[in-house]
Amino acid sequence: MFITQLRKIGNSQAVIIPKDELERLGIPEGATVSIEVRQVAVTVTPILPRHIQAASDTALRWGETGLRYLADN
Repeated sequence: MFITQLRKIGNSQAVIIPKDELERLGIPEGATVSIEVRQVAVTVTPILPRHIQAASDTALRWGETGLRYLADN
């Protein structure tokens, strides 16, 4: 967790996330993120590009098949 201030950028307000926090979380510069606002909380979640998400899903399916094979034999 870190504390920061909102900063005015044009007609908007921005939250600046320190570089070391982004590195710690593995979020690269320019990443697409989802921002969810609920009453008094704001959640920022990185979104994987579609081609990376598809590759990840495929790898997880292959891994699951392999683990089931190993468990059964």
